[in-house]
Amino acid sequence: MQTNYSMSQRSRGFTLIELLVVIAIIAILIALLLPAVQQAREAARRSQCKNNLKQLGLAVQNYHDNFKAFPISLYGGYGDTANVGGYTQTSRSWGWPVRLLPYMDQDPLYKKCSPGNTTIVASGQMATIVVAFLCPSDPAGSQEIENHSYATGSVNCAVTNYKGVMGSDWDWGVYTNNVVTTGDAFTNNNGLFYALDYRDYKKMATMRDGTSSTLIIGETVCNKQFAVDGTGPGNNWQNSASVCATTAVPLNRFHGASTSASTPWDQRWSFGSSHPGGAHFLMGDGTVRFINNTIARQTYRDLSSINGREVIGEF
Repeated sequence: MQTNYSMSQRSRGFTLIELLVVIAIIAILIALLLPAVQQAREAARRSQCKNNLKQLGLAVQNYHDNFKAFPISLYGGYGDTANVGGYTQTSRSWGWPVRLLPYMDQDPLYKKCSPGNTTIVASGQMATIVVAFLCPSDPAGSQEIENHSYATGSVNCAVTNYKGVMGSDWDWGVYTNNVVTTGDAFTNNNGLFYALDYRDYKKMATMRDGTSSTLIIGETVCNKQFAVDGTGPGNNWQNSASVCATTAVPLNRFHGASTSASTPWDQRWSFGSSHPGGAHFLMGDGTVRFINNTIARQTYRDLSSINGREVIGEF
């Protein structure tokens, strides 16, 4: 009886080979399942990113309904007349995103910023994170240390992944396009947002190319190396020097979260995302479009012009 019992006990165990086979099968199943899980997570992140832009679109529309114009940036450089005290964080060079805060359920934060009266640094809000300004796919995170020419030193700043479309005029580098004759492409451009756009308040009627064919806000990825290497750009949501980008440089020219500081400065003010294949953009009519990296360069540039009278087909 003892012998039979021992044999029965041994027969119910696994051999080493059987265990290895089971482990191999489990590993194969995990390998097959992991891409599907990653795709599902990225789909959720893309959906959240799209919803963020829709929220920005509603805020822009409500702001326009109230003020009969789009939100402006006040830039304290290049001979401006706004008298905001310069262009660094010690000035009142607040960018257009701060104007939208009351329309994004962020009125207490807007009052603390008090853009008409308080400097950016004096507001004490430079590190304040606004979730609606963040794309969940960007691995760079919600804050960065900035030490570039628009900063006041090594300061921790909350970032934005969404920047206003300056347009397609660009004065520098290999992607020079439509050189600006008055000022430069930062201070005077053919898009909806740029550093001195307060000089020319934009309205819905200004977008004569059609609101459904005009890009107004797009995705960017944050590069922390750019923020500290002295030439920028920063990605904080407060300073007008950090909240606009250009379509002159091709979409996703570089991946900002992984590119080194060797990228030419004039190509850093471009749009891109951590989503495979392209980036989201808010159109003038409030819809959100995913623009593919393969879009024709001229079409991409034409879409950012508010009054270029270009003929734009499918994109």
